[in-house]
Amino acid sequence: MASSPTSHGLSRREEARLKAQALQQEQARRERRSRIVLFASLLIGVLAVVGVGWFILQQQPSQLSSDMTEFPEDVTIPTAASPEDGGITYYNGNFQAEAPTDVPVLDVYLDFMCTHCADFEMTNGDWLKESADNGELVWRLHPVGVLQSQYSDTMGSAFAYLVENSPEHALEFAKMTFANFKNTGQSEEELRSYAQAAGVPSEHIDGMLEGDYVRYIQSASAITLNDESLRDEEGRFGTPALYINGERSNVNWTDPQLLKDAVLNAGTSNTTGEDTSEE
Repeated sequence: MASSPTSHGLSRREEARLKAQALQQEQARRERRSRIVLFASLLIGVLAVVGVGWFILQQQPSQLSSDMTEFPEDVTIPTAASPEDGGITYYNGNFQAEAPTDVPVLDVYLDFMCTHCADFEMTNGDWLKESADNGELVWRLHPVGVLQSQYSDTMGSAFAYLVENSPEHALEFAKMTFANFKNTGQSEEELRSYAQAAGVPSEHIDGMLEGDYVRYIQSASAITLNDESLRDEEGRFGTPALYINGERSNVNWTDPQLLKDAVLNAGTSNTTGEDTSEE
């Protein structure tokens, strides 16, 4: 008998969490062996200050334009992102700006601060990547910060940086962060450990946290929220939001088979499921 989507998602989340935890523990043991007591005390004090600063920073609201409908000319956009809506296309194992038109297209709008987005990733991320790798569908990701948390911008920027500079590790890093989701966001130390566990080279771990694509995330968020065609019947927009071949879908994504059927059969049938919660 096949396992339920919820139990399957939890097992993958637990596996990713344990992997990151083991890496952190091993790193801590190495540091303790090589660090003298005085230096360790000083470093712990510094980290405590940094931790408080990070917590305050990620709680600050993101400033979104109330009328932005296109990217400003001075905003750096990843080469794999659409200059129109900022969507990042994943197809045939590669990130690219243009989406093929001869296969179904699934647009997924997600916020790294959204608990339902974490559930969506852990339930559907693996089969979506596999299907996109096999050329069965186009997976367009839209990292946005609709919850207006600085953490959404920081994480979205980090993901965009990896798409640009270390694309083979970007999806695994996103999976690790969602697997270890916290309502308060992640510390810099935690994000570094997840990136290392995902195989990101050290120079790109440093680079992904510099905020090079924060304005891209903020602009994409504003463009998204100002696009009335993306809203539901009641004029609202929340994440995760799904669009199959450009049409908003309320398929019950907590059942991955329902979503898979809806996407892969999009050209021949109208498969829908039950509404699911948005955040």
